[in-house]
Amino acid sequence: MYQQSWNSVINAQWPALYAGKKVWVDVHPAFHPKHGTLFRENVGWPAGQTSDYTISYKDGSRLHAQCFGIRNGFVRVRLHRDKFDPDQGFLNFVLHGLLETPVGPAMVGVLVVGTIGVAASA
Repeated sequence: MYQQSWNSVINAQWPALYAGKKVWVDVHPAFHPKHGTLFRENVGWPAGQTSDYTISYKDGSRLHAQCFGIRNGFVRVRLHRDKFDPDQGFLNFVLHGLLETPVGPAMVGVLVVGTIGVAASA
């Protein structure tokens, strides 16, 4: 029942998730991602969540569930799809960091400035 319920939620929200949207769902505590085997505990960029869980997909992406605690008796979960699952290899790790985290633009800026500096000194 647990996996069927989550699969229903994911399937219903998949067009928005695939398009890069963040989707909020409220789930009964019995359906917290920590239960069952569909999700695995993971880490994420701190955004106020109390825990993070992920599902890896064969295409190199993942579904990320960020849990924000209980509201009105239900667990608030924010779902989003990462195009690059950092747990699926070094290249995905780098691409996820550069393109899908808040530090990505800063990392790109440092690389650009460093490249310009090296080119100017040559």
